[in-house]
Amino acid sequence: MKIISNKRSHFKKYEIFFYWFINLHIFAAKFKVFITMKKILFLLAFGLSYAVNAQQGLHVGIVGGPQSTWLFNEHDSNEGPNLDYQPKWGANFGLRLGYHFTDFVGIESGLAFSTRGQKYKGELDYSPYVSPNQKADLTASTKLNYLQIPFLFSTGSEPSSTSGFRFYTGPQLMFLMNSKDEITIKNRVTNIETKGTINFDEYETTTTNPNLSPITKGKYSDSPYTKFQLAWVLGFGTAFKIADNMYLDMTFRFDYAFGDAENKEVIEIESNGTPIITNQPKIWDNLESKFKSTSNPNAPKRPSTMNVAGGINFGFTYVLGSK
Repeated sequence: MKIISNKRSHFKKYEIFFYWFINLHIFAAKFKVFITMKKILFLLAFGLSYAVNAQQGLHVGIVGGPQSTWLFNEHDSNEGPNLDYQPKWGANFGLRLGYHFTDFVGIESGLAFSTRGQKYKGELDYSPYVSPNQKADLTASTKLNYLQIPFLFSTGSEPSSTSGFRFYTGPQLMFLMNSKDEITIKNRVTNIETKGTINFDEYETTTTNPNLSPITKGKYSDSPYTKFQLAWVLGFGTAFKIADNMYLDMTFRFDYAFGDAENKEVIEIESNGTPIITNQPKIWDNLESKFKSTSNPNAPKRPSTMNVAGGINFGFTYVLGSK
């Protein structure tokens, strides 16, 4: 992989929303969704002129939908075309539980399972993967599974109408359940292929390079990713009354996790079955980018990685004990 490119500026936070918007269109085209984005926006505008889904009482239901997920890091962004972010789709689904004190205002929580992560694509031009004047293709994927517990303020409008708006916002607890990194490096000239997998805290590398060990296995002190993050959720959209005390809703949902998605304290503790008892450097130290190490001891430390997601949620709610 080439030295950091100066031609690519750092990612700015507003670009996240641009990626979300573009990838919602990609999803619609790929799976031939019958409701186009324009129709979705029309339904949203239509719903805002009416009212629904804030009926007083206990609210129970299910919710879920696709989401576009991203792991943004300044060093990875600066690699330019040598390490490009690729769209990755996940899902967010679970149970909804809330209580509305009035017909318009309430609180909402629940339990949801969320699949998140990032895909990458790039090229390498350094040893041991290639000889001089050669290049290798890199493809990689990070998969993160979370258990999420939101605590939301929610509001809607007059519940007697057949359609209307829905809005919610608030903090969310994110607990990492599993993590997996997969990387494949293939020399364009020799077709020598190296594959690596990190499954939570265990890693394995295989290669067809005759100058390297064909299989290497080891263990880290923990997952390379943070086990707990606090996030903020924002959602808005439309809701439809389908029967007494029963509602369907469709919302755009975005969340931003505070802090670093990567656990920068992880070290290697075992290699090929042999415990490592000497002091080991932290695995995230001395990296120019996520998949490129450096021997420079004065190299800048890897900055925090931003964990964000956005998508469309579809929900069903039943109101108990309403007036």
